[in-house]
Amino acid sequence: MASTKSPPIFSLPNEIVLNVFSYLAANKVVADYTPSKLRFPLPITRVCRAWHDLAISSPSLWTTVLIQGDTDVSVAALFVKRADPCTFSLHVHSQDLHRGKVDKILSILASGSSRLRAFKVTSFIDAEIDLYTGILSGLSCSALESVDFRSQTGATSGVEVFSCITQSSSLRSVTLKGQLYGHRLSASWHNLTFMNLRKMQPTHAYFVELFTSAPRLEILYLPSLMVNPDEGADMNRSSIQAPSLRVLSVGLPRDHAEQNCSCPLSFLRMPNLKSLCISGKEIPSIGFHFFRSGAEDSLITLRLHNIAIDSEDAAFYQKFHNVRRMELVSVTGDVSTLFQSPIPADRALESRPTTLPFPRLSSIAYFPISPYPIQWLEDVACRRVSDDQRLLVELQKSSYDDHFHGQPSQFNMTLHDQAPGPDFPLDEDDPFDWDSENDWGSEDSFGDEVDSEIYWYDSGDEEWYEEGEDEFGDDDGLEDIMGPLS
Repeated sequence: MASTKSPPIFSLPNEIVLNVFSYLAANKVVADYTPSKLRFPLPITRVCRAWHDLAISSPSLWTTVLIQGDTDVSVAALFVKRADPCTFSLHVHSQDLHRGKVDKILSILASGSSRLRAFKVTSFIDAEIDLYTGILSGLSCSALESVDFRSQTGATSGVEVFSCITQSSSLRSVTLKGQLYGHRLSASWHNLTFMNLRKMQPTHAYFVELFTSAPRLEILYLPSLMVNPDEGADMNRSSIQAPSLRVLSVGLPRDHAEQNCSCPLSFLRMPNLKSLCISGKEIPSIGFHFFRSGAEDSLITLRLHNIAIDSEDAAFYQKFHNVRRMELVSVTGDVSTLFQSPIPADRALESRPTTLPFPRLSSIAYFPISPYPIQWLEDVACRRVSDDQRLLVELQKSSYDDHFHGQPSQFNMTLHDQAPGPDFPLDEDDPFDWDSENDWGSEDSFGDEVDSEIYWYDSGDEEWYEEGEDEFGDDDGLEDIMGPLS
């Protein structure tokens, strides 16, 4: 019988090799919150001459450029040239770049503005943010899809920020931090789907214009919403239509208005909202901020973080009767009231309600801020109307050890060593928040601790370049790795 074993593969077509290489090159719109591990094609060029030649002749591999403290900006300029004619993303992550380097970065922006796809600046210095936004406001960035500006105190000059982003109709993602209310938006944000605005003080008119200018806006993060002092308490204003919104995450400070709320949130109409996350610094009466939401039928995921549960809020949350997943993280108060249906007068003598306010609930993640009885979970599981699957419960392992012996029969359980992080940005996760534990001085911060061998620095990688000189027979090292630029 003839053997069916395939012969070994010693080489692959260039198209397949490039597809493999693409996993090493971050070639996508940067819309996530934390800096990703940006990998570059330099290691590929060291393996063999064939890969070296393939890499330097493939512009798509050079489309992600990261500049941080020790980066040789002249090398960044070579990356941008090598990427031509592809669009590229530029991430400037600086603690204190001297003006000479900043000028070189501004030159890169000026020469490559027509191909700039994503621009992210993370800086301690507001003035540096202003330099970048100032030059962008005078350029035609026709390919710009993502803008992300972060400084410690927020961009102080909202005019420059809005000037540089309102001229691009291709924008899909915008992240801004600072007091950016009071400026007119663009009427051409028809492709915008993501916004992350920190320390925002929006007016009713601002939100109306936002959803008019961005009719496809699907994800809106407001990590630290602030009340505009000029709004007043006019409760007769019209509703704000936001039919495109699918995900809303809001952080409300302790001094946020409660029953007399004039915040634009209370006027948002979101009939297609799928996910709502509220972080509240333990403030009560959250429901007043969303009493016109219109998401009672559409909401599937509800996440409450640092919220004080009271009976009024419980009645509000129970309006979202189609919720299938509930995440309760660092909540206080009597959590069990969320799952207690109002008892009709003719059944007031019954010991407990027999139905669950959330009939489609299939998953609960519960991570209390301190030890709290969790036997109510068994009661919730027993009262579920749907029998097609068992309730899935996620708990912190310590809570499980304290309250259960063996696997509970009423539900399936998943245990975590600690509460999983949210998929939205909280203020305390921000690297520039004064209370943050993850500032740039920590070992977990974005910097040398993260695969430093794949970044290019004035120091460190110099030796790495020299190692490749003999292999390619060129004394210039870096010039050989980058290849001659046409």
